[in-house]
Amino acid sequence: MKVTSAKEDEQMRAIRLMILALVCALTTLVAAQVTLPQPKKAWTVLVYQAGDNDLEEALIKDFNEMERIGSGPTLNIVVQLDRSPRYDASNDNWTTTRRYYVTRDPQEAFPPDFSTRPNHTIRSQLIADLGKKNMGDPEVLRDFLIWGIQNFPADRYFVILSDHGAGVRPFRGLSLLPFRGMMFTDTLNDFLSEDETKQAFSEAIQVLGRPFDIVGLDASEMSEIEIAYQLRDACRYLIASQLSEPNDGYPYDRFLWELYQNPSISTEEFLRRFVQHYIDSYRPGQPTNGAGSAVTIAVYNQSAVPSYVQKVDALAQVLLRKINQFGNLFLNLRRQTQTFSETIYRDLYHYCKLLVENVDDAEVRQAAQAVMDLHGPGQGKALLYEAHASGYDLDVSNAYGIAIYFPDPSQFDERYLNANDFARTTKWGQFLKALQVDTSPPVVQMVFPAQGQPVLIARPILLLKVEDQGAAGLDSNSVRRVFLNGAPLTNFEFDEATGRLKINAPQLSEGSHSLSVTVADKAGNSDTYTFIFQVAFPTATAGVRTFSIPLWLSSAEQRQSWQVLPEKVARWVGVWAVFNRDGTGDQRASFYPLNSGVPTPPAGLGYFARFDRETKLDGDGISLDPDFPYAVTLQNGWNLIANPFPAPILWNSVQVQVGSQTYRLAEAIAGGYILSPPIGYTPNPTQPFKFGSYYVLTGDQVWLQPFEAYWLRVDTQGRTVKLILPPPVSVQSTSKLASPRKLWSVRLQVLTGERSLAAGSELLEFGVANDAQKGWDANDIPMPPLPMNASVRAFFVTENWRKRSPEVLAVDMRPAGERVVWELVVETDEPSGQELTLAWSNLHSVPSSVRLWLVDVATGQVLSLRSVSAYRFKMDTPQRKFKLIAETSRSPLRIVEVRAVPLRGSRGALIQGTLTAPANLTVTIRSLTGRVVKVIAKDQPMQSGRWQILWDGRGQEGLPLPAGTYLCELVAKDEMGTQVRNVVTLTISP
Repeated sequence: MKVTSAKEDEQMRAIRLMILALVCALTTLVAAQVTLPQPKKAWTVLVYQAGDNDLEEALIKDFNEMERIGSGPTLNIVVQLDRSPRYDASNDNWTTTRRYYVTRDPQEAFPPDFSTRPNHTIRSQLIADLGKKNMGDPEVLRDFLIWGIQNFPADRYFVILSDHGAGVRPFRGLSLLPFRGMMFTDTLNDFLSEDETKQAFSEAIQVLGRPFDIVGLDASEMSEIEIAYQLRDACRYLIASQLSEPNDGYPYDRFLWELYQNPSISTEEFLRRFVQHYIDSYRPGQPTNGAGSAVTIAVYNQSAVPSYVQKVDALAQVLLRKINQFGNLFLNLRRQTQTFSETIYRDLYHYCKLLVENVDDAEVRQAAQAVMDLHGPGQGKALLYEAHASGYDLDVSNAYGIAIYFPDPSQFDERYLNANDFARTTKWGQFLKALQVDTSPPVVQMVFPAQGQPVLIARPILLLKVEDQGAAGLDSNSVRRVFLNGAPLTNFEFDEATGRLKINAPQLSEGSHSLSVTVADKAGNSDTYTFIFQVAFPTATAGVRTFSIPLWLSSAEQRQSWQVLPEKVARWVGVWAVFNRDGTGDQRASFYPLNSGVPTPPAGLGYFARFDRETKLDGDGISLDPDFPYAVTLQNGWNLIANPFPAPILWNSVQVQVGSQTYRLAEAIAGGYILSPPIGYTPNPTQPFKFGSYYVLTGDQVWLQPFEAYWLRVDTQGRTVKLILPPPVSVQSTSKLASPRKLWSVRLQVLTGERSLAAGSELLEFGVANDAQKGWDANDIPMPPLPMNASVRAFFVTENWRKRSPEVLAVDMRPAGERVVWELVVETDEPSGQELTLAWSNLHSVPSSVRLWLVDVATGQVLSLRSVSAYRFKMDTPQRKFKLIAETSRSPLRIVEVRAVPLRGSRGALIQGTLTAPANLTVTIRSLTGRVVKVIAKDQPMQSGRWQILWDGRGQEGLPLPAGTYLCELVAKDEMGTQVRNVVTLTISP
C-alpha cells in the first residue's frame, strides 16, 4: 500500500477536478455542433443499430451509406450505435454506445454513386457517448425514441431497428431467454423480446401522441404475422423480411436519397420506391454483400392487420375442428409450403392457397380464401406492398410476404403459446399443438428412377424419399430393412433431416427387379413398401452419332470395356478448335482425357463416335449421385457437353457459375456468356456412316438425354465459367428463355446430287425479328463445328461481333428495313463440279409486301424466291457465295431531278441527281454523235436520295475539252439487275 500526505491528496483532487472540467468542456464543444432541439423538419429517421455482435462491420457500412446523404434542411438522420470489442477495429475501435447526428461525408461523391461501396470511416457529428448500454433493454430503446422525438421534431418519423432478428425461435441456443428476439447484445447476453419491443414503442408513442409513420425492421426473419400484430399500434406501416437478410441489410443511401430530393413525397409512394430499391440493390452484379441471393421484403398496412388476424384465427379454429379428418393432409401441405431461412416458418398465403386447391371441404376452403382475400398487397389489405426475388441460394417464387410460425410437429415448442399477442389471442398455437398426435407410419416414394422410367446403367444409385406425415418424426434408424430381389442390402444411406434414402445397388442385369423398404417413425408406426423397376441398357445403332457415357470410369479396366464398343471416337478440343481422334494413346480423345474440365470423366463430356455394328451400351462404371448437381468447366468457343446422369435432366434448370458468381441460365444468356442453345445431332437414317443432321433444342422444357452429346457456344470473357448441370431429381426453378419475336422467316436447304443434306443446312433459317440487331445477337444461332465426314457444308456469315472474325451462323435474324441482305456460303472439300440444289420453304410467313431475291455472286444470276422453289448450281470451286435480299415494296428504281451545271471560270461541271433506290451509278460524257468522251464514274455504289459528282471538264486523255454541247448519260443498276437511264445536255462555254 502506498501512503500519501494530506497535501499530496489535495493536489490529486485538484488534478482530478481539472480533468473532469476538461472532459465536460470537450463534451459540450462536441454537442454544441448540433443545436438541440432541432427546428421541425419534414422527416426524422431514427436508426437504432445494435452492433455488439458479428454484424458490427455491416452496421458501420450502413452508417457510411447514411453519410453519403447526410441530414439536411428537411431531413434529420439520427443514429444510436452500439459496438463490439471483437469484430471490427475501425474508427478507433470504440466499444461503447454513441448517438450521432448523421452528416454528409465530404469524402463521398455527391450526388451519391450507388454502383460503389462507401468508405468505412465515420465522419458524422457525435452528439453523446452514453457509455456501454444494453441495446436489448426496452428502456434503452424507449429512451432513444423519446429523445429523438423531443430533439428532432418532424412531420413524419421513420424508425429503423437494425441488427439480427430471430422471428419466434430461440437464437444461438439461448433457450432460457425470452422466446423471440432481436437487437442482440453479445457482451451483455441480452436481446429484445416481442413483449419488450411492444413496451418500448408503447411508451414512446405516448410522448409522440400518435403512431410512428414507418417502422423498419432491418433484421432477419421478422416478416411474420406475429411480429406485425405485436406492433399493430406502434406505426402506420411496418417493413420486414421473411428471409434472413443478406448482411448489407437496407440500401440506406438509395432510400434516403429519395427523402433528401423530395421531402414532400407521400408516405405510400416513398414505401413503393423503398421496396424497389431493396430488391434492386441485391440484383446480380450490384456492389452489395449478398448480390444475387434470394431476398424478400414486405410493407404491412398496420391498420388492416387486426382484421387480418381475425381471419387467420377463424382459419385456425376451422383447422382444429377438421384435424381428425384432414390432419395428415394439413401436415403434407405444410411440407409443400414455401419455407425460408428457417424451416419453422412457412408462407401463410401459400399455405392457404394449397388448402383451397387440395382440401375437399367447403368450410376449410372458405376460411383459407378469406385470409387470402385480405392479404394483399393493396390499399386496405394487410400488405401495402410486397416483392421477392429468387437467387442462387433459394427459390422464393411462392413467397407472398407474410410468414407464420409453422414448425414440424416434432419441433413445436409450447412456450410459443404465451410468447406474443398473436399466440395468446388466436387458436393458431392450439392448432399446432393438436398436430402432435400421430398414429400414421411414414410414407416411402421412389424418386429415382421415376415411375415408369427404366434404369439405363448396370450399377445405379436408387433414390427414395421417406416422409413422416404425422407428428412423431424420423430418426437415423427409421429405415429398418432394405431388400433387393429378396436379398438384404446394407449399402445404403439415410438422412433423417431430408428423408433421402440412397441405395447403392450391386451390378444388375437387364430385366425386372424388386426393392422392398421397411420404415418406422419415432413412435413405432411402421410399414413396408415394395417397388418394381426395370433395367434396360440402351443400344447404339451402327453409324456415326454423338455419344456420351453418364458414368465415372474410375479404373483402366472400366475405360477399356467402354473403349472397345465404338470403332472410333473423336472429341472436340475447344482450345485448338479441332477434333482429336480416338484412341490409342490420345489422352484428349480418350474416355479419360487430360484437362477435361470435369471432376469425374467421362461424365459430362461429349464425343462423336463411329459404331461399326449395333452395340449394347452395358459397360460398367460408377454412377453419379442423382441428388447433387455436377459442374463442367467450359472453354471459350464451342464445347461438346453431355448429360452426366443416366436419366434426362432439364436444361432450363441449368445454372452458370462465372468466377464466384452464380447465374440462372437466362441471366447467363443475357450476360453474353452462353451464346447458343444446346444443339443435338441426329444420325443419317439412310446412310448412317455419313453426316446426319443437327437440331436445336428450344422452349421452356428442354431435356438433355443420357448417352447423347450437345454443342454449346460459350464466351468466357476471360473468366472461369462452369456449367452447373441439375440432377435428374432437381426441384430448382427453371429459366423462362426468351424466344425471338419473329416477324417472318424462311428455311433453306442445300441438297447434294444424292438428295442428302449438306452439313449444317438442316438448321439454315433467315428472317426478320422485332428485337434483332444488325450483326450477331441473341436472336441468331451460331453454326456448330461440322464433323470431319461432312464434305459439303452451308452456313450464313454475318458482321464481326466483339471484334471477332465474321460469325458463322445457322440462324440469322435481322432487324426490319426497306432492304435487308443475308450472305450464304456453301463449301466443299471436293470441288468436282457436282450439282447441288438450294431450296427454300416457309414463304407463307413472309408478308406479300416483301420481295425476296437470290443472287448468285459467282454468276450474277438473280432469282425471285416467290417465282421458283429451288436453284441448281455446280460446285466448281471450294466455296460458293450467295446473297438473299428482302425488299419492302417501294417506288421503282429511277434517276430524277438530274442537272449538269457548268462551273464558273472553268470548263468543268457539277452533275446532280436523285436515286429512288440504292444502285450502282455510271456517269458518262458523250459527244452529240454518241462517242464516249469521258467516263466520270463507273458502277459507283450510291444510296437512295440526292447525290452529286464533280467533273473537271477533261476528257479520257486528260486534256480540256473544246467548247460546245455534250451529252451527260447516267445509268443506274441495282443488285436485281434492274437498269435505268437518263440523259441531259451540258454546254461548255469558250
